[in-house]
Amino acid sequence: MTDDRQQPARTDSDDDDRSDDRPARRKRIGFVVLGVAALALVAGGVWWFVLRGGGDQQQAGGGRPPVTVTAETAATATWQPWLTAVGTLNAYRQVQLTSEVPGQVEGVYFESGASVSKGEVLVQLQTDQDEARLADLRAELRLTRQQLARQRELAAENFASEAELDQAQARFQSAQAKVNELRERLDEKSIKAPFSGELGIRRINEGAYVQPGQPIVALADLDPLRVIFSLPQQQLAKVETGQTVEVRVSSYPDAVFTGTITAIDPVLSERTRTFTVEARIDNADRRLRPGMFGDVRVILPERADVVTLPQTALSYNPYGDFVFVIREKQRRQGQGGEGQPRQQAEQGGQDQGNNGPPLVAERRFVTAGERRGTQIAIEDGVEVGERVATSGLFKLQDGTPVRVDNSITVPSRVDVEQVEY
Repeated sequence: MTDDRQQPARTDSDDDDRSDDRPARRKRIGFVVLGVAALALVAGGVWWFVLRGGGDQQQAGGGRPPVTVTAETAATATWQPWLTAVGTLNAYRQVQLTSEVPGQVEGVYFESGASVSKGEVLVQLQTDQDEARLADLRAELRLTRQQLARQRELAAENFASEAELDQAQARFQSAQAKVNELRERLDEKSIKAPFSGELGIRRINEGAYVQPGQPIVALADLDPLRVIFSLPQQQLAKVETGQTVEVRVSSYPDAVFTGTITAIDPVLSERTRTFTVEARIDNADRRLRPGMFGDVRVILPERADVVTLPQTALSYNPYGDFVFVIREKQRRQGQGGEGQPRQQAEQGGQDQGNNGPPLVAERRFVTAGERRGTQIAIEDGVEVGERVATSGLFKLQDGTPVRVDNSITVPSRVDVEQVEY
């Protein structure tokens, strides 16, 4: 059986067209391959430059300009060690004056905030009725005294019995006791200053009726004062009576009030494991007031040599405290000779002059200690004599080229008052 479908006839012209398209296609494919190869070559060159040539340039300083910073040299300082605590100021003598008896206020003889002397009358309550009653009792006392004297004379002549003499004696003593009791009552209606000191705000006025125990005015002796503070039990062996303390209060941030430890509580708190210390503070100028809290320093006798830096040199990150130590750039072999490598190395950062060796910043983690003023003690990580960057730190990384110029003025980011207290 034969297939009747007719196949298209192939002509010589069709073969010629196909033969003409093959070189064009090959040419286009070649262009694509060459383009991809060129891109890959360029990318590889850039990558090699970054890893090799670019890195070398950055290390040599040619890839970026040096960062201008200020720097200071780590130095040794002798610091007086101390213990710190927060204490409360109290008066040795402080009282809230009240009335012991009820009565109406007849006179108020002081002003708020006044200074008074011991025994000075501050408030007088009305005493008219009590004075009249006292006059009656005195008359009764005189009568009983006369009766007692008469009974003694009669008893001496055996005209009065011992019982009659005892009764006269009892009546006299009873009258005497009533007079004394009323005198004390009258004295209680004169409210006096129990000691010399400073008065607070008065809380009564003339004509008011006061009850027993009602506050009238506070009285405190302001010189000297005592500061009460607590220290952890680990410090107990370092503290003893007679040691000097310094107290600073926020009301007078520039003032230092000195005193002496007068007592140490022998019993520690079971809850906090701390012991209480009392120190006497002179307060002749009356600037300190009871109830103030202050920062206390217990000055220890020994001294310590520490490595110090400005606090502006210290930086922080989650791994700890660190500084940037300024050191000379370590050149690779072949750098610093003739040609471009030498030129690039010299661009790595100069000292204050333009003729110094290239410098870089080395990030170094440190153990920071106590802060005093604008300085901080470095317990570990920096040696005496090493230079450390103190400004421009936010621009620095480990190995960043730097140029030291201490002639520029950089505002301190340290609040001295916060550090001091």
